[in-house]
Amino acid sequence: MRPSEAAELLATELSAWGINADPQPSRNGGDTWVSVWTGLLVRCDGLTFSWTPKDRRSAAVHYAPADSPRAAAEMVAAHYRLLVARYPAPTCRLQGLEAAMPQ
Repeated sequence: MRPSEAAELLATELSAWGINADPQPSRNGGDTWVSVWTGLLVRCDGLTFSWTPKDRRSAAVHYAPADSPRAAAEMVAAHYRLLVARYPAPTCRLQGLEAAMPQ
């Protein structure tokens, strides 16, 4: 399976968990990266998905087979929930931005 195909399947499975993921294929057809959350980036080489959580206590890398995107999504979703609890999305206030924007 091509890395970009596997990454798209993972993103689809993650959406079933209510998680927005953004697959970023390589320009040269190599590995594809799936951006899930700050500190959670999943690499796909076509054979495996791999990721290292931001808050890791060791150099552990987690793996899942690329031909099982549903299982990978379940494991990634577990890490996602931990990260969201520790590092929630920032809120952004845009008051006064209109005045600062060039016309």
